[in-house]
Amino acid sequence: MENQNTNTPKSPAPGYPSAPAENRALPLVQFNTGCTTCGLCKPSCPAYNVLLDEAVSPRGKVVLMKNNILSNHLYLCSLCKACEVFCTVPGVDVVDNVRKARAEMVKAGKETEAGKKMIENIRRFGYAVVPSSDEREVFGC
Repeated sequence: MENQNTNTPKSPAPGYPSAPAENRALPLVQFNTGCTTCGLCKPSCPAYNVLLDEAVSPRGKVVLMKNNILSNHLYLCSLCKACEVFCTVPGVDVVDNVRKARAEMVKAGKETEAGKKMIENIRRFGYAVVPSSDEREVFGC
């Protein structure tokens, strides 16, 4: 008798965002993290612990990158490498791949408004966050 299991995972997996065509990266981009997507890193991720969104977890970001999906979820990574510290796979490299994915997003015009503003502030004032005029008055800067 043939297996009638209807619970077979579809693409994308449940809990992961479906990506419209405009969120797909260039087909030549290769992300090789070494991640097995076991999920042991999830409790170590500060972004996941706050948002409790699978796509924000290290495993979720790896799935996005493996599927060549440019998503703003990749900007929620703090680049702290906690996922790499807690990973049992030697040489796993999630953070450098997130950086690479973000660079591809900028090339594809998928940069966030906050990112654009931060870069503008760095170029204009020399630092990422510019205090408001009220804050400058209070702190004397």
